[in-house]
Amino acid sequence: MMKHHKKRVLVIEDEPIIRQGIADFLEDCNFEVLQAEHGKKGVELFRKFLPDVVLTDLRMPIMSGKEVLTIFTEEFPDVPIIVVSGVGDIRDAIEAIHLGAWDYIIKPVHDLEIILHAIEKNLERARLIKENREYRENLEKAKAIFERDLRMAINIQKNYLPKRPPISNQWDIAFEFHPMAGVSGDFYDFYEKETNVVGASLFDVSGHGIASGLITMIAKSIAFRMFISMQDKPLEVVMQCINDELIKEIDAMDNYLTGIIVRFADSKVEYVNAAHPPLLHRHASGEVEEVGLKDGYLCGKFLGIGALASEYTSYSFFVEKGDMLLLYSDCLVETMNAKKERYGIGRLARLLSALDPVKESKKLLTDIINDFYSFIETESLPDDLTVILIKRLV
Repeated sequence: MMKHHKKRVLVIEDEPIIRQGIADFLEDCNFEVLQAEHGKKGVELFRKFLPDVVLTDLRMPIMSGKEVLTIFTEEFPDVPIIVVSGVGDIRDAIEAIHLGAWDYIIKPVHDLEIILHAIEKNLERARLIKENREYRENLEKAKAIFERDLRMAINIQKNYLPKRPPISNQWDIAFEFHPMAGVSGDFYDFYEKETNVVGASLFDVSGHGIASGLITMIAKSIAFRMFISMQDKPLEVVMQCINDELIKEIDAMDNYLTGIIVRFADSKVEYVNAAHPPLLHRHASGEVEEVGLKDGYLCGKFLGIGALASEYTSYSFFVEKGDMLLLYSDCLVETMNAKKERYGIGRLARLLSALDPVKESKKLLTDIINDFYSFIETESLPDDLTVILIKRLV
């Protein structure tokens, strides 16, 4: 029984006794009832009062129930139409359903509860259809808004990150940046003083999507400001200050960062690592090492988490002409192929050792990227991929 508010039912029936009997019963069941003695009158009443459900006979003068079905299905497809007809031919029932009837009841109806049940059942179906449509429409709107925001975030991030490596007489630099899905959690930067490149960095924000992308912009600004303003401070202090600022900005969020910074002073390189994959150093001789591994260098903890507040230590070493440094996000070494084999640091180090040192950095990096994609045998990445190759020229 409908008890919340009255639903409006239109009864189209040419036999007055039957029509009135149905109307009286439905009014007793708390429905508001409109009556029409033929289809034409029914269409007029429908367009004027917009009932919630329609009961209609098939065989009527002036305008038949089939014509009513055709009109209502075209103009009001979401309103349940229940055929109540004395025509017993199954072909009429099938045709009525094809024309848009939601249900079919054969007269004489000895128990009007059958009509009540059909009305309630089809009103519930109409409600579910409406809710489902509204859900889909809201979902499509939300999707459109998300896609718009994503495009905006992608464009902002693209303009925020370096589009090309700096030009230097001392260093030949190349990088590859492959976001997994538009907005990247990776970000990188190069630091210059006058005409010299004095440093580079690569950070990785946990998670994916717009939130991680926005954090990259906050963190990149912090890292740049700290690096430039603290060039007279040890690099470990720079990373510590970056972490302090990140904790203020994102500690309440679920995201954290890993990161690596290198600073150049002629042939001397200062390096600090915060829970990031190790920096690789390829000597001109072809030997490749994880920087600091032999001396027991320990990376600091994640950035941006107050509960993990950590001190960072820097490591210094020297590079010669032809030496290469490789910074990369964990996607490069953690990605697996179809055989569940990880690309791994070992394979990367062997490839780096075998590279032709005569080539410029851009071509050397292309060799690395091609080998990586050849290994995983797909262009679909499980994470954001950033690789920076820095080659000493003099």
